[in-house]
Amino acid sequence: MLARYLRNMVRLDDATFASQHMVPNAVYLVFLESASKRAPWHWPSMSFPSGASRQPVIGGSGHDAQACCDWLSSRAG
Repeated sequence: MLARYLRNMVRLDDATFASQHMVPNAVYLVFLESASKRAPWHWPSMSFPSGASRQPVIGGSGHDAQACCDWLSSRAG
């Protein structure tokens, strides 16, 4: 899922990419694990609710959202 998400990102400049889609839970989980971040408050342990892998992330902090965007941009480049 991460590879497909990254393929659909558009380069804005040398270091920044954008996506027209919200970040799905499955992609956000990969970011959290790679960055040793905490899961959103409503996720039990380090997993999103069953059946919600493609749903957009909710409940993350603004700081983590920016870090995830930076992480995705670095992976897309």
